[in-house]
Amino acid sequence: MTGGRQITKWWYTGSQPSLKGEASPGAEVIVTIDGNALQINADSSGSWSFTPVSPLTAGAHEVTIASGGSTISFVLSIGAEGVDWTAVEKGGETTLPATGVAFPTVIIMALAVTTIFGGMRFYRNM
Repeated sequence: MTGGRQITKWWYTGSQPSLKGEASPGAEVIVTIDGNALQINADSSGSWSFTPVSPLTAGAHEVTIASGGSTISFVLSIGAEGVDWTAVEKGGETTLPATGVAFPTVIIMALAVTTIFGGMRFYRNM
């Protein structure tokens, strides 16, 4: 759980991490680790999970998860050696950007409502 933040580096002391997430129901999710991609699909509720078949070697691994035009990339460091505990405690995260802009949508909705009600009044007066 990241609370809506995208964290660029993760540490995992085991060798077979489970990656889990949410996407659109049935969506294709591409998990790429060090250039090796695997396609999985979200279930009917949009949940997906991935666990590598074979253990990952100790050290840093480039991970990318992509689905529906969105991509998240981070470094996954396997093993307890070389963990930067100061960075772990500090957080080192950035907040994910908000999707969409409400202002144009509100204007379009107001124009649509005005047009519909104006058209209804015009039709009744004919």
